[in-house]
Amino acid sequence: MINGERLGGESTSEQYLLGADFARELRRIALRRYRDLFRIYGRRSTLYAERVFGNSISVQRLATTTPQLAVYAMRAPRNILLSEVTETTGLSSDEVKCFNPALVRRVTAKANLYLPWHIPEFG
Repeated sequence: MINGERLGGESTSEQYLLGADFARELRRIALRRYRDLFRIYGRRSTLYAERVFGNSISVQRLATTTPQLAVYAMRAPRNILLSEVTETTGLSSDEVKCFNPALVRRVTAKANLYLPWHIPEFG
């Protein structure tokens, strides 16, 4: 619907059909042809592109209505346990996972750790 509106659809059904055509055309792109330009993950890439393009207006709205926080990325020099991150920062594990949704028990060496401030010992 959002893409259909951006493509000039005036009625709801016209927006839906234009958006559906756009999504279908995205799936037809020869992804291997563009591998030098960007990394691809096969069919998942086009599904991801549909989500990104389809949600672009929602993302803009959220960005303007939600306060933005500074986030610092650190490259872990070694394996770092979640408990060590919570002890060092004073953040709860839920707060740490808010910045690092894939984090379960530890940050592996050479992986990224995201926190609201820079901690030199974490990279």
